[in-house]
Amino acid sequence: MISLAKDHLNHHQPCLRILGLGIPLMDIIAQEVDPALLAKYHLLPNDVIRDDEGLRHRALLGELLATSGKSSNPIQKVAGGAVQNSMRVAQWWLSKVDNHHRKTTFLGAVGDDALGREMRAKTEADGVEVCYQLEPTTPTGSCLCLLTDSGRNRSLVANFGASSAFRLDFLEDHFHLVQQAEIIYVSGFHYAVCPQAAELLAKHVQEFNLGCTEKDSKKGRKRRKYFVFNLSAVYVARQHGDQLCRRLLPLVDLFFANAEEARALAEEMVNSGKKEKNEDCPNSLEQIAKLLADVRVDGENDKLSSASRTVIITQGGEGDILVVKSGSQQEPEMQKFSVVKVDAIVDSNGAGDAFVGGYLAALAMREESEKVRIEAATRAAGQILQVIGCQLPRK
Repeated sequence: MISLAKDHLNHHQPCLRILGLGIPLMDIIAQEVDPALLAKYHLLPNDVIRDDEGLRHRALLGELLATSGKSSNPIQKVAGGAVQNSMRVAQWWLSKVDNHHRKTTFLGAVGDDALGREMRAKTEADGVEVCYQLEPTTPTGSCLCLLTDSGRNRSLVANFGASSAFRLDFLEDHFHLVQQAEIIYVSGFHYAVCPQAAELLAKHVQEFNLGCTEKDSKKGRKRRKYFVFNLSAVYVARQHGDQLCRRLLPLVDLFFANAEEARALAEEMVNSGKKEKNEDCPNSLEQIAKLLADVRVDGENDKLSSASRTVIITQGGEGDILVVKSGSQQEPEMQKFSVVKVDAIVDSNGAGDAFVGGYLAALAMREESEKVRIEAATRAAGQILQVIGCQLPRK
C-alpha cells in the first residue's frame, strides 16, 4: 500500500468542510469476467452504461450470481457512486489531521430498503456524514463493475434506481448543510438527474464569494467557498452540454474531466454556438482546457462568474495531468504534471473518484500549491488502484 507521509499535511488551520451531492450506488464487483460476457451484452471493456430500465442490469446480475459460487473471486459489495466515493476518500485523508470530527457530508437519494441501509452503514463507517433522501417505492441504485485484464479494465452498468428521484425540495430542506460547507462538489451524473440542484449550489457559492471582499477575508470575517464540478461521462456532455455551458460552467471554480469527456464538451460548445460556429473545435487538450477555463456568464450577470477557474483534465495512466487556471484579468495559465505509475494494479474502478477525493482533501487543508494538491490526488488514486473497489484501509 502507498504510505501517506504526515509531512504533507497542514496542521496549522482547521480543515474546510466538504459537501458532496451525487448518485449513491452499491457497487457489485465481479473480478476476472470472461470477455465473452461483455460481448454478449454489447459492453466495452472500459465504459459506463446507464441502464435505468434494468433489463441488461438484471440479466447480467443473474449470470454473475450464478457463476460466483464457482469462482475463486466471489462478488463483492462496496458503497459506491462517484461523489460518495470521493467523500469517503477525502474523509479518510482528512482524518489524519483531525480524527475527532467529520469533515465531509454526502447528499443523495436511496430506496427505503435493506440495500440502502447497508450502504449507509458502510459510508458512515468511513466517517462521512450521510444525508439520504429515502424513496419508499423505488429501490436503491446499484452498479455492476465488471473487471477484466487483471483489473486494468472495468465496464460499469449502472441502474440509478432511487437516485434518479432526487428532489430539489430535499436539498432546500437541508440547506443548512450547504451553508456550513466551504467546498461543494457535484457530479455530472447528478446534474443529468437534477440540474436545478447543481445550479442552486453554484449560485449560492458565487453569491457568497461576491459578498466576501478581500478586506473581510484578511480579517477573518468571512471565508470564500469553492464550487467543484466533475463532468463524469461523455453522455453528460452530449446530452446536457448546451445547458451546462450556459448555466453552470461559468459558475464553476474547479472543473474535472478526463480527456474524452473534455473533447465531447468542447464539441458541444462549438455546436451550440457558445463558441463561434465558423471556428473548428480545438484539437489539443491544452486548447480545450483553456477554452473551458474561459467560459463566463453572459450579460449583466457576469459578476456571478467564478473569479478564477481551475480546469483539470486527466488522461488515465497514459499522459500528463493538465491543469489550467484562468482569472478575469489574466490569460489562462497552463501546468502539466506527470502521472506516477502504479505497478500492481488490482482494480481501476474508483481510482478517478479517489483522485478527486485526494485533491479536495488537500484543498480542504488550505493547501495552495497545485503541485501538492495533485500529489495528494495521485497518491489517493494509487491507493485505490491496489484494492478491489473503492475500499479504504481500516485502522
